[in-house]
Amino acid sequence: MELAYNYTISNTTDYSGTNILADPLFLDASNPAGPDGIWFTVDDGLQLTENSPAIDIGENTALIDDIADLDNDGDVDETIPFDVLGNPRLVGPRVDAGAYEFSGIDPNDIDGDGLPDTWEQLIVDADPNDAITSVADVLGTDDFDGDMLSNANELANFTSAIKWDTDGDGHSDKQEIDAGKDPNSALSRPMGFNIVTAIELIFWGTPGKSYQVEYRDSMNDPWAEMTSIPSISGKGAIERVLISFEGENKQRELYRVVESDE
Repeated sequence: MELAYNYTISNTTDYSGTNILADPLFLDASNPAGPDGIWFTVDDGLQLTENSPAIDIGENTALIDDIADLDNDGDVDETIPFDVLGNPRLVGPRVDAGAYEFSGIDPNDIDGDGLPDTWEQLIVDADPNDAITSVADVLGTDDFDGDMLSNANELANFTSAIKWDTDGDGHSDKQEIDAGKDPNSALSRPMGFNIVTAIELIFWGTPGKSYQVEYRDSMNDPWAEMTSIPSISGKGAIERVLISFEGENKQRELYRVVESDE
């Protein structure tokens, strides 16, 4: 039996005629089912990319009839309306080669907001108690980490959208960008800023009372005991506690001294 090939694309065999010998430029030919491992979902690797030569090379008259009435419009004599993902089967002047019609939608940015879905998912997962539950809830104009840079600007500058100080040098991402510095390098700091290496807590120590230093990293975090600093007994005098930011004893956002009975 001899097979006839028409309107196909191959990067290994030249069938000539209406067939094309070229790389079809799939999204990821090495992973046909996509990262989720499930066929016929939005991340399938055999989808066409923007410059694929398989776009608009098919023959519209070769499309099968919609005998199953997939669009529920009662017309079973029309051509099949959808591709395997449920997207329109005919987008351009001619049908695309293959089972996936190129729609112009980036499979890595399903909501089409210019922010990669995997990048947005970091924001979705950052706080399970907030109202952001899907990538569609992440807006480019929002400022999730409160550093005065929008999410879109964070992406453009390769900074973290969930940390106000990406490089951990004590200066916000926006401070460093405004100063022409690199917000991704702790060695690149704005001029004129002092590097804080320690702070001193000063308080009155009442006899019969003990004092413990506590910290937290945001207004929403619970207070935690600073175990590197032992409890202090009041002596009826001014007490001073020096907190040096060395090793694992990193700088925290807020500190307080808690008084209790001995």
